[in-house]
Amino acid sequence: MAPKPANATDEYIVCYAPTMITTNGIWQGDNPLDYSLPLFILQLSLVVAATRIFVFILKPFRQPRGGVLLGPSVLGKSTAFANAVFPLRSVMVIETMANVGLLYFLFLVGVEMDISVLRSVGKKAVAAAISGMILPFMIGAAFSYLLHREYDNHMSQGTYILFLGVALSVTAFPVLARILAELKLINTELGRIALSAALINDVCAWILLAFAITLADSETTSLASLWVLLSSVVFVAFCVYAVRPAASWIVRKTPEGESFSEFYISLILAGVMISGFITDAIGTHSVFGAFVFGLAIPNGPLGVTLVEKLEDFVSGLLLPLFFAISGLKTNIGLGGVLLGPSVLGKSTAFANAVFPLRSVMVIETMANVGLLYFLFLVGVEMDISVLRSVGKKAVAAAISGMILPFMIGAAFSYLLHREYDNHMSQGTYILFLGVALSVTAFPVLARILAELKLINTELGRIALSAALINDVCAWILLAFAITLADSETTSLASLWVLLSSVVFVAFCVYAVRPAASWIVRKTPEGESFSEFYISLILAGVMISGFITDAIGTHSVFGAFVFGLAIPNGPLGVTLVEKLEDFVSGLLLPLFFAISGLKTNIGLVRGTYTWSILILVIFLACIGKIAGTLIVAFFYQMPIREGATLGLLMNTKGLVEMIVLNVGKDQKVFDDESFAIMVIITVLMTAIIVPSISVIYKPSRRSTYYKRRTVQMSKPDGEFRILVCIHSPRNVPTMINFLEASNPTKKSPICVYVLHLVELSGRTSAMLIVHNSRKPDYPALNRTEAQSDHIINAFENYEQHASFVSVQPLTAISPYSTMHDDICNLAEDKRVSLIIVPFHKQQTVDGGMEATNMAFRGINQNVLANAPCSVGILVDRNLSGSNRLASNQVSHHVAILFFGGPDDREALCYGWRMLEHPGISLTVMRFVPGKLVASDHAKKHSSIDLDEPRVLTVETDKNMQKQLDEKLIHEFRMRNENDDSVDYVEKVVNNGEETVAAIRTMDDIHDLFIVGRGQGMISPLTAGITDWSECPEIGAIGDLLASSDFAATASVLVVQQYVGVGSNGEGMDTPESKVQTNEEFISELSQHSAPPPRGGHNVFNTERL
Repeated sequence: MAPKPANATDEYIVCYAPTMITTNGIWQGDNPLDYSLPLFILQLSLVVAATRIFVFILKPFRQPRGGVLLGPSVLGKSTAFANAVFPLRSVMVIETMANVGLLYFLFLVGVEMDISVLRSVGKKAVAAAISGMILPFMIGAAFSYLLHREYDNHMSQGTYILFLGVALSVTAFPVLARILAELKLINTELGRIALSAALINDVCAWILLAFAITLADSETTSLASLWVLLSSVVFVAFCVYAVRPAASWIVRKTPEGESFSEFYISLILAGVMISGFITDAIGTHSVFGAFVFGLAIPNGPLGVTLVEKLEDFVSGLLLPLFFAISGLKTNIGLGGVLLGPSVLGKSTAFANAVFPLRSVMVIETMANVGLLYFLFLVGVEMDISVLRSVGKKAVAAAISGMILPFMIGAAFSYLLHREYDNHMSQGTYILFLGVALSVTAFPVLARILAELKLINTELGRIALSAALINDVCAWILLAFAITLADSETTSLASLWVLLSSVVFVAFCVYAVRPAASWIVRKTPEGESFSEFYISLILAGVMISGFITDAIGTHSVFGAFVFGLAIPNGPLGVTLVEKLEDFVSGLLLPLFFAISGLKTNIGLVRGTYTWSILILVIFLACIGKIAGTLIVAFFYQMPIREGATLGLLMNTKGLVEMIVLNVGKDQKVFDDESFAIMVIITVLMTAIIVPSISVIYKPSRRSTYYKRRTVQMSKPDGEFRILVCIHSPRNVPTMINFLEASNPTKKSPICVYVLHLVELSGRTSAMLIVHNSRKPDYPALNRTEAQSDHIINAFENYEQHASFVSVQPLTAISPYSTMHDDICNLAEDKRVSLIIVPFHKQQTVDGGMEATNMAFRGINQNVLANAPCSVGILVDRNLSGSNRLASNQVSHHVAILFFGGPDDREALCYGWRMLEHPGISLTVMRFVPGKLVASDHAKKHSSIDLDEPRVLTVETDKNMQKQLDEKLIHEFRMRNENDDSVDYVEKVVNNGEETVAAIRTMDDIHDLFIVGRGQGMISPLTAGITDWSECPEIGAIGDLLASSDFAATASVLVVQQYVGVGSNGEGMDTPESKVQTNEEFISELSQHSAPPPRGGHNVFNTERL
């Protein structure tokens, strides 16, 4: 072959033919490797497998050269293998993905680098870095004359030296850091010197590499080189003076302890791509932009969050593609429609420049990969085990919400089934149209409910359960529709597709799920999952998609079922945390963009299709609403709730878009019908939130009930308590406390036990009602095991105790909204008292330490929004008190009474306990001394008593004092002959004397009951309030709960319900009015007391 002229360039003529992304299945005679997506899945799976093999073999050297196995050195020697697995037409797709992976990997490298340490590195590190670069660089320069071949004559000698020198002298900072960590040298002086030197080396190498790239193609244009360098400097300055302050602002804007907004994360991920585009456009290479952008991210929580979310996905899945090449929230977006032929795509210049035909295969393949992982996450977030316990309302709403729209679609399908569709059977068309009209988007609905703050209401729970059933049925019907789409003449092929799908589902249930559960058990509690396991699961998603696409069911079905096979718990949480932002923020929008690019509104010219489709969709919406209204009427739900449920069930989202896209690919829908249905789908979802906001107000459904306090509870009626549990550690104390609450035949106790579980990795919050039957399956994770332990303990208590009924429940919701679950349940069950654990627990040395600060927020929100009285229980080994028998307790209880509604509630609860034979009660009432009275008289003389506001305050204080006296008098009269009661009146003048009086009691009693004292300002607690660390338990409660006070006494702090939440910031219940003083006194006079115990008067009254 004659040598090419020196100035010749390589020219290629490439012909682009339309390529199908997904196959119809091997049972239809299709070869999956002839289609873009299954071929890419196979390539990626092989790359990950090869990379993992090399990582295992070469682990001591940290060299993941998996591509060597696939390249011409090993498997690539086989022409058949190379042509089948890595055909030339697929190289562009895989190389594009590889470079995207490299882009994000270099971004993460920049994020993990702290260049601020360069200011403080020692001379040793600087000297090591410089000498470690100069000598290899000089050696490379010396030998470059031998290596500079004739075919490189277009490249200057200086540029060649620069590239070769950088390649020889660079030190891999990320790899070195991992090696030092493995060798346990990272915290030694040697390790610090090595890391600092590598950091300097890496920064210098990137500067030299940018310079080398600048010179590579511009030896004859010095001005162009200068412009490239100046542009690079401007870009770096922009990152330093614009990007870094913006990232710091994001950190400041996000409250400490809260996760960063999905919007901010998506913005940063898009910023990486834009940075790569800018530096590639100016001629410095895209990886330089990503690296500098990563350096601009400040150290701290934002950097940590980005690394946690991206590292495993990028390093485990995308980066191996680069090595292989070397070896070889949400809602429907309108962005795609704007980019498509309906708006911007009308411009031929724009379409050819931004979305040329050659790029469509790449972007559509990436879009389908994003869709694959998104559907996997949807499967992970779905807990289909709740289908076993959903109520009849949800099942009825799901069925009625599907049947009527499906029937409407079937009826109108004859009008819409055009002549050109004669290759498609009427049954297949009905199936596709019916699924598209009747489906409800579970993930979108969950986010809408959260936005409307309905997710913890009964309506929200019914809607979510119905949507879950609807989604599962839709996926089954969609799989069936895809099976029939191209096989009307081959019934045997359809049967094989269905059987293969059933086998795949069975494999996921009986092989994948046990394997995932084994991974959970294998990983010690509290430790992160191995990178190997995460990469294995990520590759499993691709393989599942490949299998189901190959058998003809569509790849998303495989990813979805594979996601369902991942058990609830830490593994699912980890996968969601690592993937969600990257997939939802970057990859999934590509799918919506592709859908938009296919949507050409200009094709819709006639009014016939518009009118028919709009009529069909409108009737389908009405059908869903009508179906749920029938269910509402049957179950006696309010009409407003039925209509709201119908609107919620009309939520459209990703499943509908998938149905429409698959239908278009299978030629079920023409371009005109597809465009109309996409637009109407977007509009339908958009109008749901404002419509529901108008017609439905949760505050209208507040339940009226009168017995909202202990004081107002009937002494001869059922006493209802809601007990909240965070962990099994709370259980013994709560059970002992309930036993001390004295359940009797006359006044039995109904206990609702609510296990509070943080929502992590699941789309929807839920409230699970447990039945008494023991589950016939083992707990799959720590949360289920804890729930089983808690349920068993309380059921055992119910069996051995008398006059106690227990209903266990589990609330799974975010900590920020967990109080809604508690308050809604309390109102639904008409309880009189909510008991929540204090956020601190006793340590071995007797001190108090916080277990989880989120628990404190829950307690504060419950106090502010509770529909009944609330008690916060500070546990100091109450469960360790002496027991009289197996089911009886012995407690010395003290009540500190200062006055006010909360103290009256505390006294009434202690009064109820007093009927228990193992309870002895001491009531210490604090009475103002003469100094307090004289100070009050002085202040009183200087106040204008005629002022209305002062008059109101004084009247209220006098009324509260009368109510206090009334209750104290009643208590003393009823119990004056009870030898288990001590009543003490303590005269004090200030907070110091109050503390001294309380200290005389702390060694005698094992339980204090005190009022929170909300809204009460007393000179008797002056000074104590100033030192209070936890206002939610009041000044006295905080004093008793402090680490240096009453080390062996537990504390119950009580807040009485007074009509609205604490400080007027609670959940308004308009149907329930605040009790008037006359009603209270009338009710109090009917309050019966227990019969006296003991024959003589030992009622101790002392006034000091």
